[in-house]
Amino acid sequence: MINYRFNSFTITTAFLSLIFPTNLALSETVIAGVEKRSIPQTFSSNIITAQALTKKQLRDKALRLYKLGSQELKKTNYQQSIDNYREALAIFRNIGDKRNEGMILNDIGEAYFRTEEFVKVINSHQQALIAFQQIDNKLGVAGTLRHIARTYSAIGENSKALELYLQALAIYKHTGNLREEGYTLKDIGRIYYFNKQDYSKAINYLQQALTIFDKINENEIGWVIKDIGNVYSEDKKYSKALISYNKALNIFKSIHDFKGEAWTLNDIGLVLSKQKKYLEALYSHIKALNIFQKIEDETGKGVTLRFIGDTYLNQQNYLEALNSHYQALAVFKQTNNLGQQVLIFNNIAEIYNIINQYHRAEKSLYDAINIWEYLQADLSDSQKVFMFEKNTSTYSLMQKVLVSQNKTNIALEISERARARALVELLASKVFKNSKNQINIKPPSEKELKLIAVQQNATLVEYSVIDDSLLYIWIVKPTGEIAFEKVDIKTLNKPLKNFVANSRNSIGARGRGMFKIALNPLTRRLNSRSQTNQKQNLHKLHQLLIEPIARHLPKNSNERVIFIPHDSLFLVPFPALIDKNGDYLIEKHTILTAPAIQVQD
Repeated sequence: MINYRFNSFTITTAFLSLIFPTNLALSETVIAGVEKRSIPQTFSSNIITAQALTKKQLRDKALRLYKLGSQELKKTNYQQSIDNYREALAIFRNIGDKRNEGMILNDIGEAYFRTEEFVKVINSHQQALIAFQQIDNKLGVAGTLRHIARTYSAIGENSKALELYLQALAIYKHTGNLREEGYTLKDIGRIYYFNKQDYSKAINYLQQALTIFDKINENEIGWVIKDIGNVYSEDKKYSKALISYNKALNIFKSIHDFKGEAWTLNDIGLVLSKQKKYLEALYSHIKALNIFQKIEDETGKGVTLRFIGDTYLNQQNYLEALNSHYQALAVFKQTNNLGQQVLIFNNIAEIYNIINQYHRAEKSLYDAINIWEYLQADLSDSQKVFMFEKNTSTYSLMQKVLVSQNKTNIALEISERARARALVELLASKVFKNSKNQINIKPPSEKELKLIAVQQNATLVEYSVIDDSLLYIWIVKPTGEIAFEKVDIKTLNKPLKNFVANSRNSIGARGRGMFKIALNPLTRRLNSRSQTNQKQNLHKLHQLLIEPIARHLPKNSNERVIFIPHDSLFLVPFPALIDKNGDYLIEKHTILTAPAIQVQD
């Protein structure tokens, strides 16, 4: 069996390719709440019909298939790798070889991790855990715990990830496995700096790992020093980051670790870009690209091309930026890395938007959205929320691109598509929690949104905050007519979220979500010292949120208006907003709020 190093990227960010565990031991874990899907016991008929073969011959055949799978994995031919692994898996299960069964299941999980199909990753590792537990293979269990922890970290479940890493650490300490203890300490350090942004704890765990690796003369020293550089980079201590990176670079060169050398050159390039030293950054990335091409590392090649494209974009060299991103896209299509494809499609769309080629930007964004919605289809509700938050920029840019083409109604569909999917699926899962059938929920069309307004006999007002600089507002009337308004919010002297929070706190309001507000602001006694500022804030919010759409709202105070806020606007105390005459909004309308139009259906 092989021991491998991997560097994979998630949807959310470039750093995941630089920070996730290397040289993981293979193992297993049971995770509550994850649907168990067994990999087929028989993958191809020729395996099962080989009954005349001895157990040793079957095992040798499985090991050959395993070796082929590992070779394909190294060449980033992930589907071919999985196919070979599954054939070997069927044989190992047939002859009752639990140890190799667990190891191959972990490798199948690794192949899925590299294409960022995280539900399949966890399912594979979960089955590996069961196999290792059945033979009381403690090191196998610990290694699988680390695999699953890494996956949870990639999808934002950091508390679960940290808990699993600590369980693995305890096993390694108990068995006296210093090497794997060091790797796990490094993993925990990465959790703290990348996901929890607790830089002091991150440095502490990484230093512990460094002490162990130095003691046992492990070649991982350069990678830990590189991670320490990443901590300083995240903490915006760029000089210290460059010192660590150059130290790591020298170590990698001395031991001929070409992959470590290339990734460190990319790290240096990222820091130089943050310092706006774009020519130096470009030079560093190109050196990394040459190394990845030499060692035939397709993932490293694709990511580096994306970094080069980002650097050209910072230089406003849009033609070269597009060229680099399209080269990276070709690499990741070949390797079926869907997560990286989402990032690149989004970047390509951003460039097309800048140069006013909106139809091309629109096409790239639809590609990005379709892929990421496929990837998150089987995630848990909390995981979907995390993945959505990591991809909000894609939906916001799509709305911006559509509005630039005067496709305002389609932009409303995208606004609803962004906010409603995870929420409606959550509500449906609660209603049909005992159903074994998968719930297929499609985003609402323009026609369906109009129909909801008609059926509710209410005016629906949906907001969308774009880059904290623009506010899009759609008004769907009970007649089915849709109106659109755009508001510039850069005129505020503070970030919108701060302004909203101050206004809400001024009336003692708390909470958020879908609720009907039944308060009479006229009976509220405001403190005389702050009354003027409070009213000014509430009036300013009225100017931003209500005045631009006032002509579209019903005149009858008994007719319902349902506000669908976005982002910080969920905290707006709509009933307490004050117009220029000093009247509260609740005096003029029957007000409700909801998180999405679709939940009204």
